[in-house]
Amino acid sequence: MDHKTESDLISQLSSVSPKPSTVLISHRVSAMEICDHIIVLENGEITAQGSHQELLECSALYRSTYDYQQLTSSQ
Repeated sequence: MDHKTESDLISQLSSVSPKPSTVLISHRVSAMEICDHIIVLENGEITAQGSHQELLECSALYRSTYDYQQLTSSQ
């Protein structure tokens, strides 16, 4: 899914009330920022889980992916 469509979908999901349980799968960290609970998979194994902020602090893979995506999106 392209970035604009993904952003539109996430915006629509955010506006639903009451909040339903939703499984969102994405390689874009920006899509995951709104999630209450994120699971990081590496080679098919769970390597970390938590909120966006918690993962930025405790998961090197999540943090490096986030930093790389921030760098490339600003170019």
